[in-house]
Amino acid sequence: MSTTPESAPPLTIAVPLWQGSSVADAERIEAGTQMVLEALGGDHESLAVPDLPRGGAAVEATRVALAATLAELPPDAPIRIVGGDCSADLAALQRSVADPGVRVLWPDAHADANTVMSSPSGAVHGMVARTAMAEAPNRLVYLGVRATDPEEQRWIDEHTIPVLPVDASVDQVLAALDGASAVHIHLDLDVLDAMHFTSIDFPEPYGVKPDHLTAILAAS
Repeated sequence: MSTTPESAPPLTIAVPLWQGSSVADAERIEAGTQMVLEALGGDHESLAVPDLPRGGAAVEATRVALAATLAELPPDAPIRIVGGDCSADLAALQRSVADPGVRVLWPDAHADANTVMSSPSGAVHGMVARTAMAEAPNRLVYLGVRATDPEEQRWIDEHTIPVLPVDASVDQVLAALDGASAVHIHLDLDVLDAMHFTSIDFPEPYGVKPDHLTAILAAS
């Protein structure tokens, strides 16, 4: 999801991609996507997910299809992608990062910065940040990440990527994004404290409180 002038309502695109996830019953992500859409209200477009098994082929086919859809929109059009596992956002992330003025805020319990070689699970959803930000790691800002694999942490340290704590103030978040012409927000709900939000596949303790996350998103 990327921020744009408040007067322009975002175009919501549903991308119920599940094939990038490692959970056994990942198909239920499609139903979860529909629940989020109902909570948001308003109109939306839907991108058909290919009838392919779990893995990179389905993710790549979806990325190509979404990229084609986004290419028809004005470069500054406000867009809200509703997925789906984290790989549903890949085409939108790549579109945003192509603009050198855009920074990416990544509220997530996990860094999603593995590679094919380093990933313990081999799941694409755990590689999205590294894939999308490969050429621009200096424009990535993590929020609430509290579980990393060794190679993810090495990559973060190598590029001095900011990792803001779960209790980072709104001012701290805005300072980390200072100078951006626009902000792409990639939100994984497992950034939330599992005591307050339980409908997630990979919960981590001591997350962001819902009200605090709402304030950060509103300000960003």
